[in-house]
Amino acid sequence: MNWHLIISLISAFTLSLPLILIFGLRLFTNKSFLALGIHYLLAFVYNLMTAGILSTTISLRRNFAITNNLLDIPLLLIFLLFFTRSWRLSKQLVAGLAAYIIFEIISIIIAGYSITSTTIVLGPGILIIVCFSFYFFLKHIQVQDSPAETGKIVMLCSLLFAYGSYSLIYIFHYILKVPYIQDVFLIYYLVTIIASLAMATGIWLERKKITQSEVEALTGAPIKKEHIQSKGVTKVAPLNENEFRYK
Repeated sequence: MNWHLIISLISAFTLSLPLILIFGLRLFTNKSFLALGIHYLLAFVYNLMTAGILSTTISLRRNFAITNNLLDIPLLLIFLLFFTRSWRLSKQLVAGLAAYIIFEIISIIIAGYSITSTTIVLGPGILIIVCFSFYFFLKHIQVQDSPAETGKIVMLCSLLFAYGSYSLIYIFHYILKVPYIQDVFLIYYLVTIIASLAMATGIWLERKKITQSEVEALTGAPIKKEHIQSKGVTKVAPLNENEFRYK
């Protein structure tokens, strides 16, 4: 067993951790985490293919890689909706998602269902994820006055690290087309291991708030409370619905 295979197996294992948490804790009832779960499921299966654990034809592996790359950015844009409660920003994210899907369809029409079409769409897609992740990261850092935002910050750090690194892999593998494929995959596996562990940690830290947000969505009323001191008596009241939002 060589080091490349060991690292690929570790990568596949770490990719399964966010997947296990999302489905084990039933977080998939939240559409953002359902999208994230699908993202990790596709990445997990693809890793098993590239590691040779799942024996497939070259054609099937190539088509799966294309499908994975085409779905990757739309799924993560849906996931990023979790990080804002601003109607305006949510609308912009949805509009960006629709525009990106149209861009993908046009690319497939022009270049076919091929590596060429994924090369066209992946560059802008990676940039979009990095920019939105960085924006949300800055906003959550600004309101980091309690451990309440830690889970979200860790998840955003995971995305920033992963897609910042993937941008370099994209340049080397898709643009420059360096011949050292094994080295590129090794970097991909190492980045995936670190990012997946960080994402799993963030999900675990955020698990109760994710469930709470689902209850709020169903009841239409915020569960979050704040303590108000009045005449020596502590009262519990809902937080102001106009609390900080990312406008």
